[in-house]
Amino acid sequence: MEKKSRVQNPFTRHKHLMRRSKSRPVLFDLSRAGERAGLEKLLKSGRVREICDTYIHQLRELFAIDNPPLALGSGFEKAFAEYHAALLKEAPDRQRGSWVFYPWLSTLVHVLPRGEFHRVRTARNRTLISTEEQKKFYDATIAIAGLSIGNSAALAVALQGGARRMKLADLDVMDLSNLNRIRAGVDSLGIPKTAITARQIYLIDPYAEPELFTEGLTERNIGEFFKGADLVIDEFDDFAMKRLLREHAKKHRIPLISGADVGESAVIDIERYDTDPHTRPFHGRIPNIDFKTMKGLDKRAIGGLIAQLVGLENHNTRMLEWPKHLGQAGGIVSFPQLGGMALLNGSFVAYCAFSILAGYPIKNGRTEISLAHLFLASSYFSKEMRTERRKALSALKKRLNIV
Repeated sequence: MEKKSRVQNPFTRHKHLMRRSKSRPVLFDLSRAGERAGLEKLLKSGRVREICDTYIHQLRELFAIDNPPLALGSGFEKAFAEYHAALLKEAPDRQRGSWVFYPWLSTLVHVLPRGEFHRVRTARNRTLISTEEQKKFYDATIAIAGLSIGNSAALAVALQGGARRMKLADLDVMDLSNLNRIRAGVDSLGIPKTAITARQIYLIDPYAEPELFTEGLTERNIGEFFKGADLVIDEFDDFAMKRLLREHAKKHRIPLISGADVGESAVIDIERYDTDPHTRPFHGRIPNIDFKTMKGLDKRAIGGLIAQLVGLENHNTRMLEWPKHLGQAGGIVSFPQLGGMALLNGSFVAYCAFSILAGYPIKNGRTEISLAHLFLASSYFSKEMRTERRKALSALKKRLNIV
């Protein structure tokens, strides 16, 4: 298990290899004699089953990216050969960059140094994201509470070259029923969601520095969770913690983003405590229930709060009917969700996170996106369908005691 509330430094050296978690890579700098010995020891141990060394190809990409006129001209190969020859006079390729050992994969990978690696990996972002915006995004610290949609959001942020430091909080391990919406495989079953997400981030950026809260969030550690954070993403089902997250976001004047998937719809809430300290938690959609009372709510009561928060107007007929199937024979034991919407929600949340951190005027409020309204034919919204939906809506309000 990862240690809670501790930044895991990816540059811990080879002598700590046997003590390190299997969910973090080990980086070797072979320009140092001691680390060359450490890597040789690792190779002799038999723990490395695969070696991926495309360093020269990465170097070619770097040279092309730094020299666009040459990359698109006929003289590129000669210019690169001269550039590479000059580097070899200083040190062999093997002693350049970092060798990254991923213990959970038994794989060793040779990559460019941090700055050059980041420059090449985000090269296709250019013009869409300015150099200044990219730096702000990469240097930011994003705290993510809940790793269902939160997993998709974290990976979308990492893919776009954002947030080298992410704080990941979730107390659950991966269950088989989670695989309908979290981008993971059966090899991840039984592993903490924090560790799974960190592994995926490290594979995108071995220089990343995620901080893992494998016991979730508590009143005791939430202060550490907010420490140094520039933005918070709330994807918790726990409404007591959702309220506590907002209290701390308001206290520290940090923007908070939350994404919810409702069948084939997405609801994105943005609470700009950074620009408007008078922002109401949940935009006033949830009754002002105290933290202690919220902690005692059962799943059905929480479902009612979720329904109010997301907005019954954003539920289709099948989503409106889910509570009547909860705990029933042939029914369900939790909230219904779809993987495609989780991925889309993560992308929407990541877009908003980047835009806020880059200084774009992201509004304080709510946005709803319905795939049904965007793509289905108008016949789907027939009079009969609308009547059926009104009946389901009325029944749900009665069941949840919503006026």
